[in-house]
Amino acid sequence: MVFVWSPSDPQGLELVKRFEKALPKDTQLVYVAFGGSAPLVNRLKPSASALGVHCHAVAGTASKAASDALKLRYADLPGLYVINRAGLLSGVGHVEEFAALMAQASR
Repeated sequence: MVFVWSPSDPQGLELVKRFEKALPKDTQLVYVAFGGSAPLVNRLKPSASALGVHCHAVAGTASKAASDALKLRYADLPGLYVINRAGLLSGVGHVEEFAALMAQASR
């Protein structure tokens, strides 16, 4: 599962707590922060309660390239990308859609 968030809205990271207990034990979680400074992102990382890998696309060209690659619009953050066991993208949505996205991935 890839959780995309914005350092300008740090409460987005706390949304992971809403679905953390429902994650299957073998779920790999990747946090991708778009924008913000590295010190800010590093300071906010502990707000993510579930263990995972943290990535940061700094503001500017790198962030735009990553956003374009993921077909994101900044207004859509935070968002979830669910990749199934076969390595295929099975769903994209908002945190509120977590249950439906996970059900879709397990089909």
